[in-house]
Amino acid sequence: MKSKLTDLDFEAMYPLLFGMIAGCLWTVGALWGRVMFPDSDTILSSTLTVSGIFVGFLATNKSILIGMNSPIIARLRSSGYINEIVSYLGEAIWFNLAFCAFNVVGFFVCRAPWWY
Repeated sequence: MKSKLTDLDFEAMYPLLFGMIAGCLWTVGALWGRVMFPDSDTILSSTLTVSGIFVGFLATNKSILIGMNSPIIARLRSSGYINEIVSYLGEAIWFNLAFCAFNVVGFFVCRAPWWY
């Protein structure tokens, strides 16, 4: 039996797919010496700040969406798509929190040569 890729499947998978492709391209570029990783902590602190802002915004958006009572939200609930939207927001919150943790770990990685 052949399964058909639906629009919802594509909608759920393309952010992960594009992220993996971008990560692979960055890694290949770094291995070939064409892409240089930043040497200072400024990029880590700025991405940590932006990711933290995204987490706050997305969590607020999710709580407002769940608590709303309007005809549009009622239609979304009756169709079952409200679960998809809430799931997407939850995934975005968790990925941004993981990215925050990754940036915090980046502050403590020793970038000095091993002989120091």
